[in-house]
Amino acid sequence: MIRHNLLVALRNLMKYKLQTVVSILSIAIGILTLAIVHTVFHEFKRPAVINEPYYDRLYEVAIIDKEQSGENNWRNNISFEIMREMKAAGALPSAEKVTFPNGLQTDAMPEFYLGDKLIAKQDIALVATDDNYMNVFGVRSAITGEKIKVLKPGEAVIGRRMAKQLFGDINPVGIKIKNDDETWSKKPVLTICDVFEDVSLIEHLIESRDIYYSAGPLHVSTQYTGMPETGIYYCYRMYVVLREGRTVEQLKKEIERVLKPHNYSFEVGVPIFWRDDTESAYISIKSGVYVVGSLILLAAVIGFLRMQMQLLWMRRREISLRIVNGARRSQIFLTLSTEVTIVLLLSMLMSILFGVWLEGFYKSTLLQIIGYNFIDTSSIYISALIIVAILFVISSLIIWLTIRRICKSEGGLAASLRRSRTHFMRNAMLTIQLFVSIFFVCTTIQIYQLTKITYKQFNVPDNDSFYKQCMLCIPFEEFNSMEFRDGLSKLPSIDKLIPMKSIWLYVDELNEREDLKGKVSTTHLQSYVVGDMSFVKFMNLDVKWLPGNADRNRCVLLAESTYRLYKELGIIHNGMLKMGTDYPVVGTFSFLPYNSSDNIAVVIDKEAMQDCDYIMVPKKGKYDELKAETNALVNKIYPALRKSIVRNMRDTMCIDAFVTDCTDTVTIILSIVSLIVCAMGIYSSVALDTRGRRKEMAIRKINGAKTRNIALIFGKTYVIAIALASVINIPAAFMFADIFGGSFGGSLDDPQQSAIVSLLLGILIVVAVTFVIVFRHIRSAMKVNPANEIVKE
Repeated sequence: MIRHNLLVALRNLMKYKLQTVVSILSIAIGILTLAIVHTVFHEFKRPAVINEPYYDRLYEVAIIDKEQSGENNWRNNISFEIMREMKAAGALPSAEKVTFPNGLQTDAMPEFYLGDKLIAKQDIALVATDDNYMNVFGVRSAITGEKIKVLKPGEAVIGRRMAKQLFGDINPVGIKIKNDDETWSKKPVLTICDVFEDVSLIEHLIESRDIYYSAGPLHVSTQYTGMPETGIYYCYRMYVVLREGRTVEQLKKEIERVLKPHNYSFEVGVPIFWRDDTESAYISIKSGVYVVGSLILLAAVIGFLRMQMQLLWMRRREISLRIVNGARRSQIFLTLSTEVTIVLLLSMLMSILFGVWLEGFYKSTLLQIIGYNFIDTSSIYISALIIVAILFVISSLIIWLTIRRICKSEGGLAASLRRSRTHFMRNAMLTIQLFVSIFFVCTTIQIYQLTKITYKQFNVPDNDSFYKQCMLCIPFEEFNSMEFRDGLSKLPSIDKLIPMKSIWLYVDELNEREDLKGKVSTTHLQSYVVGDMSFVKFMNLDVKWLPGNADRNRCVLLAESTYRLYKELGIIHNGMLKMGTDYPVVGTFSFLPYNSSDNIAVVIDKEAMQDCDYIMVPKKGKYDELKAETNALVNKIYPALRKSIVRNMRDTMCIDAFVTDCTDTVTIILSIVSLIVCAMGIYSSVALDTRGRRKEMAIRKINGAKTRNIALIFGKTYVIAIALASVINIPAAFMFADIFGGSFGGSLDDPQQSAIVSLLLGILIVVAVTFVIVFRHIRSAMKVNPANEIVKE
């Protein structure tokens, strides 16, 4: 029986190869899209403390300095004296728990030791935190599942994914952390005591990529780290869990009693995430993204089910004969559901293959830019399996209901289908497919406009493809040795090596002169320090050299607008600009590629080239080889390093362009898929109509009707469906333009006009596709001899 069902299913699927392939690919892309949306949104889950029994009694206390006003009256730092008084026994009788958020964040290059062996070294933030902060906020251990305990002095915790990234399969508990940062004068050794579950990306003041440690009780923190009291905690608030039976008014009086001698006031409120407006916005955004993410899958499934229903109609005699010959309902169900099962299994397999490819792209490209794995990519495949299971249940239910309807009708399937000539469900599904197609085409056009604006704003050059084939090596300061530089220059696949470093240089007079304050937006310049003119030639800067005989081996080039401003302000004296040291201004340039700011300088100073980065130009066609060679060199010289320091130059210098490129590519793919699915749906619908009304078409042809007349008769359904889909898309187009118009590097000057133009173009494209399919199909049907159709039974 199983063999028979498989043979029947494969026969029918192979009979309609194109429709089957389109269904498999479109469902696979739809599954993957929805699975990615679900996986990403899982990282935005609600904060862990919501699951705690006391979360509705958690309050945020903002400390306000009475001597300051405006936005600056919220304290940037709470003194240890206040913190000690707040946490002292009996200070706040109404408080069940009191904790302060994160303190000093040390961006350092800590070393990780297992026993005496150095096993990893990476730039990672070490964050001092109140010993009970993670416990109060309900952060769980990935090892025990219990809440993170109250930390002892010197104990640290690390996130699960970061531990995997650093240590692989090694158990992190017991690993020692040494840090040579200059702020740690006593250089304490931290010990990892637990691994915490990766927290939500909206978790309150906790990030999974950081390591959190306790410097001990507040009265011993300075003795432990060697840092001054003002250097450990940077916060302006505390969090209090109110005791049951106590009121907020009682808590306010107790806090006021502690703060009054210090001339501070305060505000008590609910943390921002738990406010009604924030919760409502969170639910609305999440629901909207899920709806958009499921549109492709919806269109694909509708197209597939419509095709299956059409095949059922075409196989009505076969099914009727099976019923007459005693086939049970379960047997017919198994026969029909085998085709659905094969298509869904192949779709799942294709979605997994696409997912593996995307995961490889994410880890090799995007992860190198962001530096930390924010998404658990393995969840994508689990989500895909769940989605396929849900689709199978829905499809099986529809088939079962159809069979049940057939078995209850006296005339079999033919009689059952002839009861409805309106095809309401079929037309409704067609309208949904048209809506999805217009939506994605419209979205693609809007994002294309945003891409062009972003490219213009960030001065993306015409030879952008060349810079995409270049790399940027960003070695850590202590690793940037002459040995490493020589090793890079001798790699077989390298063509050019250009040392460069990007830093902020303060302009002395903008900091020193009181009369200039408020006349400039910033007192420093974003500066690219290089050793010679090779960087200028590489970036193809249109330098306008200023008259004079200044030394071009040690000088500065300014953006034209910056040069004019500095001349007006009188801070360029005799052609010299002081930025720590005097530099002669020898020329100007209009813009620097991949930079949106005019506040830019190129400093040529060979003596200032310590600790630089390296632009690496590979030989033609040797991009991947050069990347592999560079990583091999890094692993050879610095085997403990756990983070790649080689990135794509263009994507690193202009992340906004990279993001818009990715978004543009995704929407184009989804638009093409939705159009193909819609086209196949229209094709199937037209085929069904013409097959069932061939005699009518023959009679009309005999009576003088032309192809365009028949097309108008058959096309009314599609005109109405397109009109309805267009009306539904109007609010969607305006909403997309308003929400996403300013989400990228550029923004739409007139979102409403952009929405109208993109909507009209989207409708025209879908109308053109529909017209071509309908007209060509009817034209083909009209070529048949009408006499042959009339004499048929």
